[in-house]
Order: sequence, then structure tokens, then C-alpha cells
Amino acid sequence: MIGNHKGVTLTEVVVTTVIIGILAGGIMAILMLNATETGEGIVNARMQTQYDNIVEQVSRAARFSAFALNADAGETVTSADSLAANNSVTHIILYDWNGNDLAGYQISAGALLERDTATGSYHPYKCGSTTVSLTPGSHFRLPAGRRGLELRLRVTYTYKTITDSLTANALFISCRN
Repeated sequence: MIGNHKGVTLTEVVVTTVIIGILAGGIMAILMLNATETGEGIVNARMQTQYDNIVEQVSRAARFSAFALNADAGETVTSADSLAANNSVTHIILYDWNGNDLAGYQISAGALLERDTATGSYHPYKCGSTTVSLTPGSHFRLPAGRRGLELRLRVTYTYKTITDSLTANALFISCRN
């Protein structure tokens, strides 16, 4: 009479539950990985946009200037024509031909600072409402005569599984002559 029983045994229920649990866990792992990668992609896109905005603003300021001075070295407008090239600076001020201060930038304590031309004070450069953070290796380079500017900014972002850097490849911006 054993062959006439209908239904499932407790063992069959337990085995089926375990198999379904394993399958559900695998599907959840795939969905979580997808969500993490999407989050990383969003962070990466935001950092790239922020970086592009920095480069655009500094480029625009440099294009409208006549020359740039190394503010770290206390250079003056009157000595601008005879200045030698400087390989790495963290503090620049851009001037027009009349010696008027157009813009200034400083890399300090892992942040990009922007100069208020009216007061001469520096405040954090912001992209939207986010303060721009830079990693070691960020700098400006001023060529001989200071009729241009090289920009190397390193921005690092981390989101769970990745850490990466964006670096300008020695972007040279000519000042308007």
C-alpha cells in the first residue's frame, strides 16, 4: 500500500527549500553586484564632471590672462618678462597686461582653493555644492616667460571596491597675447 500514498515527504520539502534558497541567494548576489557597479559608475561620472569643470574654469581664466606668476615665490608683475620656467607650483595668480589680478588658484592640504580677486583671500573651489579634493601630485607648471600654464590635477574617488585617479596629461593652456 506504500505506492498509493499521495503528497510530499518532509525530506522533499526540506530539499526543495534548500535548493530555492541557494538559487535566491545567487540571484540576490548578482543584483547586489549590479547595484554596487551602478553606484560606482555614478560616483565616477560625478568625479569626471567635477574634474572637467575645474579644467574648464582654470583654462578659461588662463586664456584671458597675459601671464601667470608663482605666488609661492612672491613673484611680482614687474619681473614677469624675465622669469624662468618653474617646474612645479601650488599657488598661481593670473594677471592681465596691465597687472590686474584676474584669478588665482592654490593647492593646499588636499584641496583646490580659488582666490577672491576683491579681497585676496582664498576659499575652497566648489563644483556645485561639493568641495574639490585633490591628492598628492597635483600641481601647476609655469613655462619660461609665464605665457601659459600646465595643469596637473589628481582627483581620487573611492566607492566600496574601487580606487582610481584621474590625471590631466600635462594640459598646456596658452595665455592670450
